[in-house]
Amino acid sequence: MPQATAVINTRIKPEIKKEFERVTSQLGLTSSAAINLFIAAVIRRQGIPFDLVLNDEPNAETYKAMDDAENRRNLHGPFKSFEEMMDDINA
Repeated sequence: MPQATAVINTRIKPEIKKEFERVTSQLGLTSSAAINLFIAAVIRRQGIPFDLVLNDEPNAETYKAMDDAENRRNLHGPFKSFEEMMDDINA
């Protein structure tokens, strides 16, 4: 006896659907199979299986840390042991 299925409907732009179908077809998958893989990954991970970010651009704090490192400011160490380094990080 076939396993019962449920239907999920979603609205996407036609050009996005076409590109999605092109990619999944090249991977040897149907669109439905690809979506089922995504759903299984969400369940397995208990979350979205990729990072959700606003952009890939570093934020102001990261830029400051990068500038500090390049100009050898606000550096710590060298450390004699891992424990000493962790103590400094957690201070």
